[in-house]
Amino acid sequence: MKLDPNQLLSALADQTRLRVVNLLSHAGELCVCDLVSALESHQPKISRHLKTLRDTGLINARRDGTWMHYRMNPELPTWSSQAITHLLNGCETKKPYTDDRRRLAETAGTTCCN
Repeated sequence: MKLDPNQLLSALADQTRLRVVNLLSHAGELCVCDLVSALESHQPKISRHLKTLRDTGLINARRDGTWMHYRMNPELPTWSSQAITHLLNGCETKKPYTDDRRRLAETAGTTCCN
């Protein structure tokens, strides 16, 4: 996979995309409806950001019937995985990241794809 530091930083420079990566890193795999609910946003906005993250190679998607499920790309270069880990460590106790994880936990199993 060819990912350079500029691509990584550009993809994570948007707070919504960083919030998505935060949730995927904590939860493993999530449906787009889980992300919409946890981020309290609209599906088209979340889908647009997911496309950017996919195009960069940071996340993968799989279709399950009507629903798309997303997860972090397990084949990221080590340097980028480490950078993401350090960045998310800095977000661990800060809002809105803590609120996103709380909402995700509260709505587990109640979104449209479940």
